[in-house]
Order: sequence, then structure tokens, then C-alpha cells
Amino acid sequence: MKKGFTLIELLAVIVILAIIALIATPIILNIISDSSDASNKRSIELYAKAIENAISDYMLNNEGSIPTKEWISNSANIDPYYNGNRVVCDTQEINSDGTIYLEGCKINGKEIKYTYGTSNIICRGVTEETATKEGGNRLAGNIPTGEYKAGDEYICNVDGVNKYHFFVLEDGDTSGLIKVTEETLGSDETANLGTAGEGEIALVVGFEGRDNTSVTWCKSGNFADCKADGAMEHLKEMTAGWTIEVNLPTYNQINMVANNDTYVAWLSGTYWTSTKVSESRNYLEYPTGWSWDLSCNLSFNEWPNQVLPVITVPKSAIK
Repeated sequence: MKKGFTLIELLAVIVILAIIALIATPIILNIISDSSDASNKRSIELYAKAIENAISDYMLNNEGSIPTKEWISNSANIDPYYNGNRVVCDTQEINSDGTIYLEGCKINGKEIKYTYGTSNIICRGVTEETATKEGGNRLAGNIPTGEYKAGDEYICNVDGVNKYHFFVLEDGDTSGLIKVTEETLGSDETANLGTAGEGEIALVVGFEGRDNTSVTWCKSGNFADCKADGAMEHLKEMTAGWTIEVNLPTYNQINMVANNDTYVAWLSGTYWTSTKVSESRNYLEYPTGWSWDLSCNLSFNEWPNQVLPVITVPKSAIK
């Protein structure tokens, strides 16, 4: 005579099956999710490669010039459907070498966003919308129009992570200033020096990126051959992680913007410059009220003041 399963045996089997299901279900779901994620990334990669191939064709037919972002959107060579998935990206940027940077890419409208490539854009011009979204509220500068005017405000990524507001101080193509080097600074301190060369823009950091630590301009205190070694040493310390060329502002840069009679809110403060005004004037730019007081004499080097970083960025890295 055959015996059936007892209730306890049946319950034991059910419990075992439930345990197996609890263990197996997350594993199966993860496998499905990983497979879907890999498929999505592959779709993004195929989409990006199609854009880069189209860019290469464009450059071959247009003497190496880079197409505009609008050209990508209007190009009949680029199909947004890959692996049966529709790809839509918030940001599409073409780097100077023809590679593509994609950000905020969605697959079939799903919430998960993907990124492809690396952007060579360091500074992005603020708008009323992006200034609030990225890096805080817009400060006292101008919304850029692509002409690199003094006071145009940008949000710049200084080390791959941290972003600060910066303001255009000098356009190397139009300022007429000679770019400062160790040689020119050492041999002719009163030369017409800037920090931007051909195809470059010099931008001065906004208030949230400044260091309030006060330092002396010259370490030795010997004014006959004194240089900005104290201020430069502190500048290197405070910007140690930055991946951009950094310097102190020069007297001529600031004087060119201020014109000696205009108070510029985004440049206000008490800080050292890399070059002196003359043998009878200090190395300090000191905006007071609505004027620029440049009449401090050299002994005021003993007064500690702030260090103000100025970055130099190629125009190809500004958007």
C-alpha cells in the first residue's frame, strides 16, 4: 500500500522551495538588469560611433573643420535607433579632435541616464537657468555671448570635480598684452604683461573660489630685487589639485579692465598681483569705493593680503 506525504513533509518541501525562490529571484533579476544595462550601454556606444563616423566624413569633406552641434541634430546619417532602442541625450558636444561627448542619454525614455566619452570643455557660460542649476546663482558678471568680453561669467571645472564661477579678465587675441613668463617677469617687471596668449582666455575666480588667507607678497622683504614668491607659493598650495594653468593677476590686466576710475564688483577685494605698478608703487591692487587706489608705496609689502587665482584656458575649451 502506497503512503502519501504527510502534512509536515509537504510543509517542509514548500519551505525549501520558498527559500530557493528567495535566493534565486534576486540573482535572476540582477542578471536581467545587468543584461539590460549592457544592452543600453551598447546602444549608446553604437549611437556615439555613428556620430563620430559622420563627423569624420564631414571633416574629410570640409578641410578638417568641426561641424556644429546643430549639424548633428539635423544629420540624416545618424539614426537614433540602435539595437531596437531609441537614444536621446541631453548634451551632445563635439571635441576639438572630432570625438563626441554625450551626457544624460536615455534609452526608450527610461529614467536611467548614461554618459559616453570625455568632454574637453572646461568652462561653460552661465545663463539664468544653468547658473542656478550648476554652481549656485549667477554672480555679478555678464551672460556670455561668445565675444569673451571682460566680466563675462563662466562656470569652470578646475579639477574634474569642483566648479567655481569665473569672470573673463583678458582675451589673449585682443588685449595686446604680452603673456607673462618666468623670463619676462624676471627681466622686465614693468612690461605690458598679461596671462593669456594667442587663442587663450584668462579668467579670474569669483568669491566662492577665493582663499581668505592673508600672505605677504615677497618672502625676503628685500624690495630692490623682490618678487612675488610669497604670493606665488601660496597660490600653488591653494590650487594644488587644479588641472588648469593658474597664475596671479597682473597689474596691467586689472588696470585694463578697471581703467583706474571704474569700480568692478566681480573684481573687488584686496589681493596681490604678480607685477608691480612702478618703482614707487606697491604690487597691490586695492579697490576702494568707486576708485582704484594704486598709490600705496613699497613698504606696504609687509601688509598681508589675499591671493586671487587667475586661470588660462584655450578658447576651444570654453563653451
